[in-house]
Amino acid sequence: MIPTDVGCPVQLTPREINYPSMAAQVEMRNTYSVSFTRTVTNVGRANSTYVASIKGDLSKLRISVEPNILHFVVFCMQVVSLA
Repeated sequence: MIPTDVGCPVQLTPREINYPSMAAQVEMRNTYSVSFTRTVTNVGRANSTYVASIKGDLSKLRISVEPNILHFVVFCMQVVSLA
């Protein structure tokens, strides 16, 4: 049986939703800082390592991901990442 009346009990901004992608609307003439926090769960093999990558035109942006390397030692291990 699939419920038809589903709702989220917590109000989240789009930035707080734990999606793998991130986007922010900003004005190009202003300096700004935007942070995204993500909880990452290892659904792959134990002892897995993942390296963050940033794609796109970075000539006008400074982007960092912390930590930039995630190392999981067990299945379903979780790590909080800040970008």
